[in-house]
Amino acid sequence: MWLMPLSTIDDAVARVGTSDTLAVPLGPGIPGAFLHALGERADFEDLEILGALLNDLYAVFTLPGVRYRCGFFGPAERFLRDAGSDIQYVPADFRRFAPIIEAIRPRVMAVATSPPMLRAG
Repeated sequence: MWLMPLSTIDDAVARVGTSDTLAVPLGPGIPGAFLHALGERADFEDLEILGALLNDLYAVFTLPGVRYRCGFFGPAERFLRDAGSDIQYVPADFRRFAPIIEAIRPRVMAVATSPPMLRAG
């Protein structure tokens, strides 16, 4: 399926449906600004997010209609779970994380990126 290029975080956030599946990588690969921007929405009915080892507290995980299926619990996941968020543990180690993602087949994958570095000369 061909999609128009994204130019802003708001464009990316708008592409996530009210009922959707989203996967993010572990720890440092998490697209923090994107997850924070998702937390500003209030229209989710059934958003399932897959990931592990959050590196911040994201409001999106506190919203009704959002559940987080996590393969590895870190301090943020424990805090969110204890605060009443829908955090579900999916037993996995680093070798079994990919098969879980493949079995669920999320519609959206979001990762942190940076522009490529250009070499002089």
